[in-house]
Amino acid sequence: ALLLLPLSLIRDYSIFAFTSTLGVIAVLGGIITTLAYGVLVDPGGGLSVAIDAVETLPLWPSSVADAFGGSFGTLCYLFAI
Repeated sequence: ALLLLPLSLIRDYSIFAFTSTLGVIAVLGGIITTLAYGVLVDPGGGLSVAIDAVETLPLWPSSVADAFGGSFGTLCYLFAI
């Protein structure tokens, strides 16, 4: 509460533009790093091997129980947001 009171008194939030830019750059860096790791390290062999690995994955789960059990944590997290 002590932190929110001074923030609620700020009339112009443009002073946070630089911090917001750094945050966006950090998130984009994380996405690029994750994609590069997924393509180059996890299956290895580059983009063509990664695409082949994704193409062999099943499109639909084998049962509803498998689909729900595999996504239960994600559903709880998204519901909490």
